[in-house]
Amino acid sequence: MIRIIIVGTAALLPLLQGTSVDAQERWGIELRGSGGISTQDTDREAYETGFGLEGTVQYRFLSSVAAYGGYHYTQFNAMESIAGPDMHLENTGYVAGLRFERPLREGSATSGWVRTGLTYDNLEIEDPAGEIVNESGHGLGWEFGAGLVAPIIAGWSATPGVRYRSTSRDFGIGDAAVPVELQHVAFEMGITRRF
Repeated sequence: MIRIIIVGTAALLPLLQGTSVDAQERWGIELRGSGGISTQDTDREAYETGFGLEGTVQYRFLSSVAAYGGYHYTQFNAMESIAGPDMHLENTGYVAGLRFERPLREGSATSGWVRTGLTYDNLEIEDPAGEIVNESGHGLGWEFGAGLVAPIIAGWSATPGVRYRSTSRDFGIGDAAVPVELQHVAFEMGITRRF
């Protein structure tokens, strides 16, 4: 996991050659909706598909680099083997990291973005009524994603993308700690307002 983060960050270093940015449009707010697909082949704790929402605040400190932070929610149907019938596995928590953005070509209004960061997540198993049956407590995970920024009107952009996220936690069942892992790819559509 750490190796992937180091290699991904090293590959992004050329994007850091930005200049300082004007006071205009330093800040951004982004809302994202996603459909997720579990990427675990064996010992899967969640069925293959789920959905999620995320909201982040961004601060651009260089023309092509921004820090971001926010809150996310993702829900999958839990496998019967870990939770029983009709249960949901919910992944909620906080996310923070760096986002790199550059125009696709010189003079292009459309840009590409790449982001990498850490999550501070909690896994919950909920029954069909939304009551929490078990939860893991918060701990660190990680994410990596890429996509496009396509201007809509002044200050507003569409931000489709894809992201990989990995979270591992332990659920307490009696005196035992049962490890639960959630690794998924999310296909996202977002909208960003910059000011």
